[in-house]
Amino acid sequence: MKAIFSRNHFYINPALQARIATAKIAFLGTGLASTLAEVMVRTGFINFFLCDGDLVEISNLNRQNFIQSDIGKKKVSSLKSRLHAINPDISCTCLDERIKSLQQIENELNEADIIINTVDCGPLYFDIIETYRKNNKLIICPFNPGF
Repeated sequence: MKAIFSRNHFYINPALQARIATAKIAFLGTGLASTLAEVMVRTGFINFFLCDGDLVEISNLNRQNFIQSDIGKKKVSSLKSRLHAINPDISCTCLDERIKSLQQIENELNEADIIINTVDCGPLYFDIIETYRKNNKLIICPFNPGF
């Protein structure tokens, strides 16, 4: 196990740590999910798909894991750089577009073990949940869209 994760054994057994290292995580929206992505890298996840079409704005800094120097940059690029700064061995594929349909990201979601869904609340948000729940994917929606 890599030295960065050497103390994880206090709370993650070796078999689970090995599984974490092979899991693929798909982040649909990288604003609110940016803090979760950082924690996941620090835990040992190394395979990521980041998808977001937005730029970092000053109003994001109060609730998203970005800093002043990220303002005006693409969220996926800023987050990828931050994750690589923590662990340069990660594999990170990015799509810096707003998702308009599931077909746009179908391959990445089919390959993902965990889907973090923070797209704007609307039909696509619910389509992601319903489609991939039927495919037995773990879908995490780390915000309350009001239902």
